[in-house]
Amino acid sequence: MHAHPHAQVTAYFCGSAVADNMDFDKFDPRTAMYIGGLHDFEMMLDLIEDSVQQHEEVDDILRRAVFRFSINSGEANIDHVWMIVHNSDGSFWWLQSYISEYSLGSWMDLSQKAGFNPMSISEMRRRVALLKILEQEKDAWDQEADDAYFELFNVRVNDRKERQNARHYTRWDKTTWKGGRVDVNLACNWPRDKEALRMKKARKSRARARGKRSVTGGARADSATSARREDREM
Repeated sequence: MHAHPHAQVTAYFCGSAVADNMDFDKFDPRTAMYIGGLHDFEMMLDLIEDSVQQHEEVDDILRRAVFRFSINSGEANIDHVWMIVHNSDGSFWWLQSYISEYSLGSWMDLSQKAGFNPMSISEMRRRVALLKILEQEKDAWDQEADDAYFELFNVRVNDRKERQNARHYTRWDKTTWKGGRVDVNLACNWPRDKEALRMKKARKSRARARGKRSVTGGARADSATSARREDREM
């Protein structure tokens, strides 16, 4: 049973074995395909974009890819996890929830009404640039970081910390923020197993059908040419 929405979404796309492995610091080929950082994710975006521009098929491993993201904030305690799903049409789903702030369902309603979920590759690159702001080394949490965090995760850290401080009579030390680290895990590509096999067979069947139509069309053309030649000779 996967209680966290992040794990539930992972289980839906990738199966329970992948969902049970939430350790982003260890590479296990049984439960993850790749682990890296923002630079690696940008390289994958480049491959996808180049293929689209050249009207080529995107490699199978990226055609329908499920990425798990996390940001490690150290002592600042504003870690977050979310998922990005790349679809075969080139769009991306940004899937997330935030404890005590909003559910996955609320996020989907909000982001779809705002018109950026699913999102284009250009919007994805814009968000990667915002994540880079959160990876910058800093002496303390500042307004730039707060704005980037809000754009990405729909949470104002300054406001959230003030509410928490009021409840627990504590004070958040902004100097604990020194810059975060974003980890990316290529969890799987989807659809998996039987569904993937079914779709592969369907593609082959369509290709065979196109080939037969081409052969039939060629035979008809040859027949018509022969008939015209015979008419001229008579």
